[in-house]
Amino acid sequence: MPPLNTHLVIGERLFPTLPLDEATYGDFLLGGLIADVNSFGALDRRDTHLVGRIDEDGEAAYTQSCANFLRRRETLLRYPWDALDAGERAFVAGYFGHLAADETWKAIDVRYRRAHNIRSWREVPVPADVFLTAFSVESQPHYRDFDAVAAALRPIEAVPDLFTHVPHADVTWMWRAIKPALLAPYTAASYFDILARKGVSLEQLRAVRAEHARYWDAAFTLIADRGGVAAFLAEAVAHAAATLPALFAVVRC
Repeated sequence: MPPLNTHLVIGERLFPTLPLDEATYGDFLLGGLIADVNSFGALDRRDTHLVGRIDEDGEAAYTQSCANFLRRRETLLRYPWDALDAGERAFVAGYFGHLAADETWKAIDVRYRRAHNIRSWREVPVPADVFLTAFSVESQPHYRDFDAVAAALRPIEAVPDLFTHVPHADVTWMWRAIKPALLAPYTAASYFDILARKGVSLEQLRAVRAEHARYWDAAFTLIADRGGVAAFLAEAVAHAAATLPALFAVVRC
């Protein structure tokens, strides 16, 4: 999955393509973050993204996440789509856009694995968290107006309670943990701050820092080998822009 900071860059580019009011910008960006709440509680990725990982579900892991959301939308939402106000629709659209971006991420991962005869992520020579932190740092220069993104998110304290499949307490805790790090330019220290807010012990945090120091340069090499941040952003935004109209058109797959 793309890291949270990268999802914000995608959301920034995607928002102008959607039938949403400017006043809902923060709602949309927030929705694009909380889909990863499985990393902040006991939820499985299948609960939040409606598919498993590539090793579990194969091609469905990067082709059926959005389709499954559309099929189950009326049970995933606490209220009918037609009854949602503008901000609530934007929040749901952000969540859905996150799923679309993840589909692109997984599709690129499959292409990379096939090109290098890699059977699973465990065979990649860079730990996943180090790679994602480096990808976040590399994503920062791709913001078109980071100050506007931060300004849209800064006033948000409460996360809407709209979904039946994710506990509201979990998404609230997640937002409190990630908000400070995402309102400032992203560095490796931003990730360490999120871990500290999640309650990671000092011993674990020292181990994470050591792991990042060891693999940091290799992570940027791997990013380049996978095609780079700019290419991913372009493909993810294009896929999400092509997928999201189904949500607004009330299309059932």
